[in-house]
Amino acid sequence: MASEPAPSDYRSYVLLVLAVLWLAGTYLAFLGLGQVQAVPDLLQLSMFIALTIAALIVGYLLEAHRRPKAEPRSAGPRTESIRRVTFWSGLYVAVYALAMLDEYGATSASSVIEAVFNPGAAYFSKFDIYAQQAGRDANLLIQILTLLAVLYVPLVPFTIVYWQRLTLAIKILAVLAQVLYVSFFFYIGTSKGLGDILIFTAVGLLVVQHRQRDLLRRKIIRRRVQVFGIVMACLFVAYMSFSQSQRISTAGVEGRFAPNPVVQSLTGEKFARGLSVTASYPTHGYLGLAYNLGTPFEWTGGRGGSRALDSYLAQYGVADSVESITYPARTEQRTGWPARMFWATAYPWLASDLTFPGVIIFMGVLGWWLSRLWRETVVGMSQLSLLLLCELSLFIAFIPANNQIGTSRPSLIGFLVLVGAYAFNRSHRRSREGGRLATYP
Repeated sequence: MASEPAPSDYRSYVLLVLAVLWLAGTYLAFLGLGQVQAVPDLLQLSMFIALTIAALIVGYLLEAHRRPKAEPRSAGPRTESIRRVTFWSGLYVAVYALAMLDEYGATSASSVIEAVFNPGAAYFSKFDIYAQQAGRDANLLIQILTLLAVLYVPLVPFTIVYWQRLTLAIKILAVLAQVLYVSFFFYIGTSKGLGDILIFTAVGLLVVQHRQRDLLRRKIIRRRVQVFGIVMACLFVAYMSFSQSQRISTAGVEGRFAPNPVVQSLTGEKFARGLSVTASYPTHGYLGLAYNLGTPFEWTGGRGGSRALDSYLAQYGVADSVESITYPARTEQRTGWPARMFWATAYPWLASDLTFPGVIIFMGVLGWWLSRLWRETVVGMSQLSLLLLCELSLFIAFIPANNQIGTSRPSLIGFLVLVGAYAFNRSHRRSREGGRLATYP
C-alpha cells in the first residue's frame, strides 16, 4: 500500500506545470512553425491564449493555496474493491475492443497486424464501414457497451496506481484488455487509443510518485517516469509519423506537406513528410481558432460544446441539432476553414455555449478543479478523484485540437457518470457530517 504523503506534497504544482508547458508550448510551436501569416489578428489570438492560460494558473493557485480544514485520515480504498473494479473494467474493455474489431471487419490477428504496418490503407478503409453502418440498424451490443462506457476509465489508472494489490490473473486481464483496445485503433489506422492510454498512464505514474513519502523512493520513481515518458513519446511520435506518411501517400496529397530538409536527410522523404504532418497536429488548430475569434456569437442552447450530446438529443427527438450554428460550423461558412476536417482547438466549441470571455472563466474553474482533484487523489487517496483527474488531463491534452470529452459518446457518458458520482459523494459526505463540507470526497 502506498504510504500517505508528507504535508509538503499537498501543494504540488506538477500538473499545473505540465499543463502550462503543453498549452504554451503548442502555441509557441504554432508561432514558429505554423501558418502565422494567415492569422487575421495575431494580437487578438495571442491575447486570448495568454488569458486562458493565465486563468488556468490563477484557478489552480487559488485552490492550491487553500489550507484544508482537516488533515485526511484515509487509509485508501480496500484491496477487494480495487481488484473488483479493475477486473470488471478490464473485462469491459476487452469485450468492447473485440466488439469494435468485429464491427469494423477484423477477421483474425493477422488482419490487425497487417493494419499496423499499413495504417494509411486501414484509415481509409474505415470510411467504407461508415457507409455500411449508415444503411443498417445499429449494433445493439455496441450501443449497450457505449452506455456502460464509464467502465473503461478505471482500467489504466487502477492498473498503474494499484499494481501491487492486483492478482496475477487481473494483471494479465488488464494488460490483454489494453492491447486489444489499442489494436482496434491500429486496425482503423488511428493512434487515438494509444494516446489515451499513454495520458492515463502518465497521470497514474505521477500519482504513484507523489504518494511516496520516502524521498529516495520518490526520486527513483521520478527518474523512471521521466525515462518512460521520453521513450513512449518518441515511440508514439515515430509511429504516428509513419502512419501519417502512409495516409498522405494513400490520399495522394504529399505535395501539401513539405518535409524538413534536415530530418529528410536523416530519415528519408516519406517519414520526414509524416513528421511534418504530426507536428501540425497540435498546432494547426490555433489557425482555426483565429478564424473563429472573428465570428459573431450565436448561442447554441448549451449543446454546441459537445457534438456527442447534440447528436444524442437530435437522434431521440429531444431537440434539433445545433451543429450548424456552432462557432466552427459558422466559421466554415464565413472563411472556408472546414469544421470537420481541420481542428480549431476546444475553445470555439466551448464558446458556442459560453462565449469566448466565458471560456476564459471556464479555464479558471478548470484549473481550480484540477488542483482540487490532485490533492484529493494524492492526499485523500480518492478513487473517484483519480478517475476524474485522468479525464481532465485528457481534456487538457486535446485542447489544441478539440473538445475530446464532448466529441464521442463513450467519452461524454463516462465523464458525466463520474461527475454525477463525485457530486453525490460530496453531497452524501456533507449530510453525514452535519453540513460541514468534507475536505476529501
